[in-house]
Amino acid sequence: MKRTGPIMIIVAALSLMPLMYARSQRQVDSRTAPRSATIKRVQVNARTIRALPGGKRYVVDLTQRGVIYEFDAKTDLRRVMVRTAQGALAIGPWVEKTFLKGKLAGPKWTAQSFSIRTRPAGTSQTPPPAANISKLISCDATVCSCVGQDSCDDLLYFTPLCGDIVFCKIDPISRQEVCSCALRSPQ
Repeated sequence: MKRTGPIMIIVAALSLMPLMYARSQRQVDSRTAPRSATIKRVQVNARTIRALPGGKRYVVDLTQRGVIYEFDAKTDLRRVMVRTAQGALAIGPWVEKTFLKGKLAGPKWTAQSFSIRTRPAGTSQTPPPAANISKLISCDATVCSCVGQDSCDDLLYFTPLCGDIVFCKIDPISRQEVCSCALRSPQ
């Protein structure tokens, strides 16, 4: 009876070895590799805004590369400004004019959590072969949009379509990430 315990441990270890080996040999796809080393996350929530002195506004600095500002649904956006290359602007009208173009204007998007991210420094802007570009990316004359995290990562990191700033939210119906970016200006 005493030998059953060690034998069971050995059998269990031997049966797990192939799984551990396969996991260690898995190739890392640079398109899906974590980017946490180059991305800084900033939570902007009701507590962040309440901590500011009265009348002072929180400034989201979109001139900084590789930052994701994550807003919760309870953030008082009347006290939030964005700093872009064009200067400081109120966040609400800027988001609607830059990304939403009337599609989700008004209380629909402001009542949800969302993020605004900037392209990390050194991000590849060389498009992948056409066969690898997501079919869930669509563009009109001024804005490109994507559905799903993989497609949105493609849009932000692997196409030359976007400028440096992307607006994302979770679609309340499909529960998938939906992002929009202003088209990159011709050089």
